[in-house]
Amino acid sequence: MAPHLCRMPDGARIGYRVLGGEHAQGPTLVMVNGMSAVMDDWMELAVPLARTRQVVLFDHRGLGASHGTGDEDVTIELMAHDVLRLCQALHLRVVHLLGFSMGGLVAQAILSHPDAQPTPDEAGVVIHGIEVRRVILAATFTKSPRTEFRLDGAAIPDDATRAERAMAQLQYMLAMQYHPAVLGEGRPMQHKMDARMRRGLAARRPLNTMARQAVAIAIYQGRDRLRYVPRHLPIAILHGRYDHMVAYDEAREIERFLPQARRLFPHVDGDREAYGHLWFDYFDVDTAWLPPLVHFLDRPATARM
Repeated sequence: MAPHLCRMPDGARIGYRVLGGEHAQGPTLVMVNGMSAVMDDWMELAVPLARTRQVVLFDHRGLGASHGTGDEDVTIELMAHDVLRLCQALHLRVVHLLGFSMGGLVAQAILSHPDAQPTPDEAGVVIHGIEVRRVILAATFTKSPRTEFRLDGAAIPDDATRAERAMAQLQYMLAMQYHPAVLGEGRPMQHKMDARMRRGLAARRPLNTMARQAVAIAIYQGRDRLRYVPRHLPIAILHGRYDHMVAYDEAREIERFLPQARRLFPHVDGDREAYGHLWFDYFDVDTAWLPPLVHFLDRPATARM
């Protein structure tokens, strides 16, 4: 299915897809990508979620199916504005947000937007006519995080072709999504990484756009505004202890600035945080991840996590 395009006020075009929703009664789930990610990277999770709700996927400007203006300053605030403008264009009035990695920072910028106001019941926020009622912050942070990732971390020979450089960069980025113990011949995540490599080479991921996103993360200074987020807005955190992209301790900072946030765990035996950055590639989506995600998104407003 080819993506649709939504034109932003500055002329940028945001590519998006809408999944499910045929029989959905509740709010639409808007899934916000991390750095360098594109819509297709979500599919293993988005398609199952779309069985019970409408799901909106999109690419940040400059990546995948989306195009920027070429001269804009890419900031977290601008990406948050793009999300709100897309919701308006789709006539969405009540939404849930799932922000992954950098996308979690974009979700926080939406919640703490200068124009945000609490809903009458103080269990949500309203920004430019968009009401946010649930937020999931996955493998994310409140400011530029501690990380093992480096933009120049890929081993690329000086004489590499453009295609070889793209492959090396993608391989490095994907390897950072897992932890070493699960990669290698015969190990549980290698086949998933290989499949993502095959799909990933077809996606448009310009290195200069990734660099601009990295700068946007580094200069963002919005976490002090989180104190204005209504304390009854339900927020869930999930973060694996084997995350090499975003240090595990960053989740504690979210809890410090958003004290109503509660941990969300997969339905598995043993260590329920034994996963890396690309969290939904670990464990079975249907049995491990869907039950807690759906429970959080659909539970009554007065229920506790």
